[in-house]
Amino acid sequence: MGCVARYIFTTIEKNHININFPIATLTVNIIACFLMGIVTELLVEKFFPNAEQIRLLLAVGFLGGFSTLSALSVETLALVDKHELFYALLNILANTTFGLIAAYLGEVLIKQMLSHY
Repeated sequence: MGCVARYIFTTIEKNHININFPIATLTVNIIACFLMGIVTELLVEKFFPNAEQIRLLLAVGFLGGFSTLSALSVETLALVDKHELFYALLNILANTTFGLIAAYLGEVLIKQMLSHY
């Protein structure tokens, strides 16, 4: 299911967005990091601390299929091949920075929500 969701984002980008930057992969990676923060904090830590199968299904299965380091790597190399070094570096920095921020925000959101219960 994660791969299908990623395919949809990529198809939308190719058909509707005409920029020289892999925005679909960036978007997918940010969303996946945010959801990973939620899954880790909410499901694994709070509700199912001993349910390794649930973590594997959601984190490794769905989110692992949804986001991908291989797409980031190939798209960055394609930018380098086109001598778009600024965009190649921007791609790496944006995915890493926004991915970390999104994962953190996902964890913080769930901690805040659960602190009211």
